Parts: sequence; C-alpha cells; structure tokens
Amino acid sequence: MPQWLELTLVIIGLVVVVIAGMSVLHYLSVKGMSKATLNPVDPAEIPDQIERSKPDSQWANKHGFTWAGSYTFKAGMNPAITVLAWRSQDRATFFCVYYALNLQFYDLVTAFEKHIAITTGSMKDGVLFPHPPGEFIQVFPGDDLEERYIKHLESVRFIQSRFSISPNPISDELTDEFIPVVHRQMRYIRSIPLWIVRVHWWFITQRLRKNKTIEQQHPDLDTGDLHEIRRLISEEFDESV
Repeated sequence: MPQWLELTLVIIGLVVVVIAGMSVLHYLSVKGMSKATLNPVDPAEIPDQIERSKPDSQWANKHGFTWAGSYTFKAGMNPAITVLAWRSQDRATFFCVYYALNLQFYDLVTAFEKHIAITTGSMKDGVLFPHPPGEFIQVFPGDDLEERYIKHLESVRFIQSRFSISPNPISDELTDEFIPVVHRQMRYIRSIPLWIVRVHWWFITQRLRKNKTIEQQHPDLDTGDLHEIRRLISEEFDESV
C-alpha cells in the first residue's frame, strides 16, 4: 500500500474516532440533562463559591437584585454545578452565577410568560444547541457583567416593543422555572431528526451565533411571530400530555 494512502486512511480513521467520541459525549450530556435536578444547598456548605461571588453579590445589590438562594444542579454524567441566584425587584428576572470544575459563568434570565423568556449568558457553549420556540438566547463571552446586563435590558425592551408584552414572574422559586426550561430544551433537541449527527454542524457554526443580540438574530420579529410561538408551544404541550 502506498505510504500516502496509508497516511490518508490513518487520518480518516482518527477523524471518525473523534466524531464518534463527540457524538457519544453529546448523547450522554443530553440524556443527563433530560433528567436534571436542582436542589437547594446551604450556603455554609459552599463557602468557597460564596466568598468568590462577593463582587457578584455587591453588583446584584447595586442593581436592585435580592438573594434568592443557592443550589446544586446535577445532570447525569455532566459535572455538578453550584448555582447562586438573585432576583430582581419585579421578580421577573433572575441573575445566576454558576460554578463548574472551577469555572464561573453567568446568566440573566427574564420571563415574559410561560415558555417565553430571554437569557443573556457568558458561556460560549450557550448557543451550541438549538432552543425551542419562545426561548431567546444571546451570549457574550468576552463582556463584563455590566456590559452583559445593558445588552440584556436592551433585548428585553426589544421584545417588549415587538411583542407588546411585559416581563412577568412565572413562579416564586428558581427550581420551578429553571428545571422545566432545561427539560424542555432537551426534548426539543431530541425531537430534531438526526440531531446526534447534526450536532457536529452546530458545534462548528456556534461561533456565528455568539455576540449577537436578540435584535440582530431576529430583526423582523413582530406580533405575528408571537402568535406563532404561542401556537407552537400549545401544540408542544398538548402532545406531551
């Protein structure tokens, strides 16, 4: 066998192994997230994370957020995540800090109605997977917290103006909002034909979805889109009953 052909076959084999390995990891990740849980944890049990988040707590207090609790998020083989949460005065927005494998991530989440919300995050993989209708996601990994908050508020105002709806608290507990959203996204991913194959394309193209505001992603949104989102949500939960 010519050396060049042997080398080509070796490279192809390595690529196949890498793709297969990534497929298995994504499958196990989605499977675990489909059964994810979020349970309260005493702040005294996570002193390192509490200490590390003192600047986040100060920022939250400065912007009118109050302490909402600390939690542990578990999802199968995925690393356990410590979640620290604060809530806005109107109770429609959560500010969350996540700790996983010594990494720190942020989310700002504003609810408008059940299954319609905006999430502004710092984790670059936040746009790896597609999201179900009504879940608007934007990520800005390079921004600081204040810059991210400004963009979040701008996107909230954008949805308000295009949909003629206002932020509205859905429930009193983070667990009541957080876990149903995670489970819903996992169902949505698994409903996409050949998702375990398509995930490699999502991985390659996710950089194109980073650092884009909701308005940049959906410049033509109007009330007609809101009616369609509500229809799709209604069909989704009628079928899941």
